Amino acid sequence: MATLVGSDGAVVWLVAVLLVLMAGLGLALLAATRATRRF
Repeated sequence: MATLVGSDGAVVWLVAVLLVLMAGLGLALLAATRATRRF
């Protein structure tokens, strides 16, 4: 892990991107479930 963290923070960017993607998927799922509940 120390070697990965020392690689110019590349891992930090990867984790940030993954968090953003997961957040987007979560919001999409919430929107889909709310849309289906309305109908």
